[in-house]
Amino acid sequence: MKDRKNYKEELRQWAFANGMSKFGVAPVDRFGEARRGQKPEDLLPGAKSVIVMCIKLLDGATSAIYRKYEDGMDDVHGIYGTYGYTLGPTFHQAVVVSEMANKIEMETGELALPSFTGGPLVNGGAFSLRHAANAAGLGEFGWNGLMLTPEFGPRNRFCAVITTLELEPDPMYHGPRLCNPEQCHICVDACPTGAITMPGTIPALEVHCGDKTSAYCALINHKCKMACHTIVKAAGGKEDLVSLDASEPEVEHVLDTKPFEKEGMQGNPTWRCGQCLTNCPVGNWKGHFYDTGLVDHLLENKKQEETTIEKEPEQVIAALGLPEIKGDGR
Repeated sequence: MKDRKNYKEELRQWAFANGMSKFGVAPVDRFGEARRGQKPEDLLPGAKSVIVMCIKLLDGATSAIYRKYEDGMDDVHGIYGTYGYTLGPTFHQAVVVSEMANKIEMETGELALPSFTGGPLVNGGAFSLRHAANAAGLGEFGWNGLMLTPEFGPRNRFCAVITTLELEPDPMYHGPRLCNPEQCHICVDACPTGAITMPGTIPALEVHCGDKTSAYCALINHKCKMACHTIVKAAGGKEDLVSLDASEPEVEHVLDTKPFEKEGMQGNPTWRCGQCLTNCPVGNWKGHFYDTGLVDHLLENKKQEETTIEKEPEQVIAALGLPEIKGDGR
């Protein structure tokens, strides 16, 4: 049997060599709050470790969201749909987790179960990858409910391998606070349908994992669906299939009866918004998008003077109290 510490490092370097950007290991006892049927040992009896990896989304592909909302180039948004959501990261990570699981089983004799990787590959999607990333210490939850990493903010895609192999766990993330919704609520302002609310509007969701407690917005799911499926003009839709104050049953009815689209990997695409992901300042947003000219303005935050567009980008980022963290996560 291989030395656990050395083998973990071997797996880490293998992941990086195969295009992954971050790597972490969580013990199964950090998933104690997961629902029945969604715990690692429910999916793989005898599971001891969860290996979690992420891939950084391409800045160029992510910027296609700006081309839609800033320049009205609706078709260009599909580049993000392909290379930031359904095809690029999804199939890449599906191969990586399959090959890593095979590597573990062949070399150690232990069992390994690859996770689903999102997009059109949704079979077996009961396991929460963002909660797994939290448990493996890759980052922490943002107010928008997305998993933020210090290096890339919310612009990541995650995958995992559940295994009966016992590996040394990584600590929970205890670095600089990545999201302070009392100071920065850009995601609230960016959401075109009001799915993300201000702190204190409705009770936040709390997650207790390892030695850390996190809280994030209790997303109004049917309003998020309005935006992700662009069934309202406010989110870039061609027409209002429902009103912005529509009820959940009304939204679900529209989605159930909406004709399938002929283009792309999904008949009913769920990637057509992305505003909270694109505009979040965490992960050196300024350096990746503003300084490079991919976006020529800062999102105006009308509720807080120090984050308004009138200030210079450096002042805005400083006012948010966010750490400037660089590196590739290795």
